[in-house]
Amino acid sequence: MHLLGPGSTAVVIGVGGLGQMAIQMVRALSAATTVVAVGTDAGKLETAKRMGADEVLLSGEDAVTRVKDMTGQQGAQLVLDMVGRDPTLRMAAQVARVLGHLTIVGLGGGALPVNFSSPPNECSVASPYWGALPELMEVITLAQQQKIKMLVATSPWTRQRGIPAAARRQDPRTRRHHPHL
Repeated sequence: MHLLGPGSTAVVIGVGGLGQMAIQMVRALSAATTVVAVGTDAGKLETAKRMGADEVLLSGEDAVTRVKDMTGQQGAQLVLDMVGRDPTLRMAAQVARVLGHLTIVGLGGGALPVNFSSPPNECSVASPYWGALPELMEVITLAQQQKIKMLVATSPWTRQRGIPAAARRQDPRTRRHHPHL
């Protein structure tokens, strides 16, 4: 968060569920930051715009060029790769800036290209796997303050014919009712 403030840019690569949460959290924690969402699905990019992204870009070289143009060729202070595959990690390294920060959240199995100029000089890189309890409490507080919200989408297996919604919310291993499922 120390990198974000007026005039700063954060890039979120991957706009699925985790990406949507990341966009909202950056927006909630640093309203003055320009949030750029990059993804491959136009529908999810539109959702990213509604969730607080200032700019949405289809993934590819044009997105890299646009981020560079937006930042005066400097790159973003914060880059969050929510995918973690070779193409997204390569893009993350390209759009990060000197003394910026790149966090790899996605577990896509890719490798970050590292050499003398990639990521940019003195750009820190982190690959956290979980957070601490105080961080979870901060996320819950943001949700209680309605600064972030989880979008829920059903998948085909939750729409089984002939099974009432209440039964689909029941854990068959314990027969306990789970209203959040």
